[in-house]
Amino acid sequence: MAIYLSSYYFDIIKSINNLYLSASLLLMKNIFKDIKELKPILKEIVTLDDDRVIRLFEYIVVNKDIEKEKLKELIVDMKGENTMPTLAQRWLDEGKAEGRVEGIQIGMQQGIQTGIQQGMQTGIFETAVKMIERFNLSIDDVIKELNLKKEELLEYMQTKK
Repeated sequence: MAIYLSSYYFDIIKSINNLYLSASLLLMKNIFKDIKELKPILKEIVTLDDDRVIRLFEYIVVNKDIEKEKLKELIVDMKGENTMPTLAQRWLDEGKAEGRVEGIQIGMQQGIQTGIQQGMQTGIFETAVKMIERFNLSIDDVIKELNLKKEELLEYMQTKK
């Protein structure tokens, strides 16, 4: 179900008994206005707890083309000088956490891929050894047939003894 905020007036939205909801709706309704016009809404927002304030400022950053300096001025103006480092640190920590998760996922994928390749290589070497042992084929014939490197096959055979 879509809600068309443009049809709701400021007074109606502001009359909602949930400050976070009304501030969020007002911010979404007016996000494309000049940042100076958002200040009355932001004054309401900063009375909320820090988690909610941070989420609403994130909404501004994601949906509004705002320069870093203007955002810093806005936050300092609304919340005070001490908030900016907290907000920046929170975003930095979240970015690091997302980076770690992504890094772990990439590492796991690469590990799986390497494991598959090593397993396939071991399977090919095992096949080569069986061809040599069971069918009395020469190493040269087997490496030619399986497209292997002689040194690698000999090294594998040495480690299997």
